[in-house]
Amino acid sequence: GDGWPKSECVSAYAAEKYPLVIIFELHEVHNESCGGDPQTSPRITSVIVNVKTGEVYDQPTLIDTVDQGWKIIEIEGKDYQVTKKLR
Repeated sequence: GDGWPKSECVSAYAAEKYPLVIIFELHEVHNESCGGDPQTSPRITSVIVNVKTGEVYDQPTLIDTVDQGWKIIEIEGKDYQVTKKLR
């Protein structure tokens, strides 16, 4: 009950690959079992995976608000705005 769709109702693809991080886009899957409009696949969020450490960070969406504790992390000389480390 954390507000996330079932895993089979989420699709992920590697949007950007760097030597140390891969940024994945997560989108909703809309079909008969997941529900929703099959013509659409709304973006849920992006996640940043540090391939060296295995750490996974959630990149905020426009819907997220400041009170979720955004912070800036630097990987490979790039600043990423993230909310929290995901398990």
